[in-house]
Order: sequence, then structure tokens, then C-alpha cells
Amino acid sequence: HLVPAGVANIKSVAGGFSYSLALRADGRVLAWGDNYLGRAGVPAGLANVQAISAGHHHNLAAKADGRVLAWGGNPSGETNVPPNLANVVAVAAGFSHSLALKADGLVVAWGSGAPKREFLHVDELADACAFLLKQPSPPDLINIGTGTDVSIKELTELVAQVTGFKGRITWDASKPDGTPRKL
Repeated sequence: HLVPAGVANIKSVAGGFSYSLALRADGRVLAWGDNYLGRAGVPAGLANVQAISAGHHHNLAAKADGRVLAWGGNPSGETNVPPNLANVVAVAAGFSHSLALKADGLVVAWGSGAPKREFLHVDELADACAFLLKQPSPPDLINIGTGTDVSIKELTELVAQVTGFKGRITWDASKPDGTPRKL
């Protein structure tokens, strides 16, 4: 989607799935693109924002007072901001999860991290597709995957280790986890 005419004084931008957000220098948020599930709408009165993030179907805004506001789709509880969450300086909206970085370096994730997901690298998928296209009679149904899954918590800890993240990560298990396992 093209940036609407007249958009100026932008501090940061975030791209979601077929929509975009922009944070103006004055702390106001702009949105444009596909408004499925309200993801490209901006809540009335949203102001004094210091950071934004756009996910697949939801958004997060960290306000100057340290609170977090979430809006858009909520199929996995990603917009259910923990009620006592405060002193937030940055946010990250993922496909179906949300994270907040607090001023003391603590990362707060919604949910327990227990759900499992199977990950497949794009090159592996491309190789499998090329193989199938070369077959004289490919099967009607296929399942391309690794056959191995990992919990969201395990993956988060691995990413933290690989990137050298030295902060603490906590899980708010009072928030929904979403689907326990997807293969």
C-alpha cells in the first residue's frame, strides 16, 4: 500500500500483513491499508506514543507513560495486555504473539510459551516444491515439514542465546497460549 498523501513528521514506521503504521513525532499514530479485524484502524484518542509495532493482524503501542495499548485481531490472545504491565519502552507484535521490553531490561511475553510449532526454512520448502514439480504424477495431498516441533519458549531462549541477549524474559501465563500444537 502506498503512503497516503500528506504524511509528514514521521518518527518510525511498522509494516503488518497488508497494512502499515506510522508514528508521528508528536506521538500520534497513523494507519493505512487493509483494515481486516480493525488492524489498520487507530483507537480513538491514542496519543503520547513512543513506540509502535505491527503484527499479522494486531498492533501494539508503547505510550510515553509506560503503558501498552493493543488493537486489531485477537485469535491467540495477542491483544490481551497483562493488566499490571508498566514501564514499557518498546513493543513487538508477531504473527500471533506479543512482547514488551520494560525499562529495566525485562522482556514480557504473553502466554506461557508452552505451545509448539514446526519451523521450515524457505529454502527447504523451495527444494520440496521443485522436487514435486518434476514428478510425472505428484500426489494429490502433500505435507512438507521437518517432523520436529519446538515450544515457543524454547525458540525464544535459543534466539536470545544466539543473539547474545543478556536481559531477562518472563512469561505471563495468565494470558492465553493459543493453539497448543501446529504441525
